[in-house]
Amino acid sequence: MATFPCPHCGQPVEADHVYCPHCSRSLRLNVEPPPEVQTVRQPSPKGLFWVIGIGILAVLAMFVLPMILLPSVVKTTPGASGSPRNTDCLSHIKQLAVGHLIYATDYDDRFVADANFKPAIMPYIKNNDIFACPDTRVEFAANDGILGKDSTLLLDPAGTVMLYEGYNKQLSGAHGGRSSVAYTDSHARMIDASASVDYSVRLGKPTTPSK
Repeated sequence: MATFPCPHCGQPVEADHVYCPHCSRSLRLNVEPPPEVQTVRQPSPKGLFWVIGIGILAVLAMFVLPMILLPSVVKTTPGASGSPRNTDCLSHIKQLAVGHLIYATDYDDRFVADANFKPAIMPYIKNNDIFACPDTRVEFAANDGILGKDSTLLLDPAGTVMLYEGYNKQLSGAHGGRSSVAYTDSHARMIDASASVDYSVRLGKPTTPSK
């Protein structure tokens, strides 16, 4: 095939070429040079990593976050059996009962003689919130039958009421019809307010073990 020199670089070019294979310039004055091929940029691995990471975090936020926040949103029904509020109330009255026993130890085994026992017990508790239920704010009252009595003469410490949640020997029933009651051995439990509570105090001389 015939060739001719490129008018731009002078290199031999075949006659049917439109552009010089050496300098890429047009061999015809009325023909535009070929457009540059544009390279399509692919997303970098680093950018793809961030996109996937954000997607995973969004999924975790949708399913995990509600599970974390749910316990703080749901409120426990007052008075429900075994509810945290009942447990806190029992914890308060039990701590108060322990304070009474420590007081008795310091005062010849005798319980506080005044129904307004707060001033006498405060040095042992050192917490003003302990004297009432943290939920209902009903104050704990003392069984007047034990006031000033010798704790060593109690015949049934586990069955003798020391403190109760209510007034004038009437349980408040603020926990779904139940109230906290503590006994002179310091254990505490919830009792149905409609039940008959024995506030009697049975005393006797301690038995001397036989030799």
